[in-house]
Amino acid sequence: KKRNLMSVQDWDLVEKFVSVQYETLANEGAALMIEEIMGVSGWTPSPECNTTITAPLIGGVKTYDVNMTNWITDHVDWEVERMFGYEKGARPYAGVEDVEPIAVEPSALPPIKSSIVSPPSMSPAEAAPAAPASV
Repeated sequence: KKRNLMSVQDWDLVEKFVSVQYETLANEGAALMIEEIMGVSGWTPSPECNTTITAPLIGGVKTYDVNMTNWITDHVDWEVERMFGYEKGARPYAGVEDVEPIAVEPSALPPIKSSIVSPPSMSPAEAAPAAPASV
C-alpha cells in the first residue's frame, strides 16, 4: 500500500507530491505543508486559516508498550518506512525521549472480539435472485 501511495508522484498529471508525517503536523503544525502547497498551486490561504494549528498527539506519548514496539521494529519493512521519513529506533514525536516504557503482558489485554459474522445457511432457492414483479 505504501509503495503504491508513493508511486503517485510518478503519474503524468501529478506536478508535485507532498508527503507529510502525522508526527510533523503534531510537532511543528501545518505551516510547512501549507507553504509547500502554496508554492506549487499559487493558492493563498484566507486570513482565517490558522497555519500554526497542530495535530493532536496520539498513542504512546506518555507510555508505550515495549513488547509492541519491539515487534513492530522487528517486522516493519524499514526500506518502505524510510520513504516516509521514518528511521528504525527513532521516536517520531518531539520531546518524548523521556517517555516511560511499559511492558504489557498479552494475558493482561482484553480479549479481541471478532467482527466477522458468518452468514446464515441458505438453500440454493433462497439464494437465487427473486423473479421480477409483473406490472
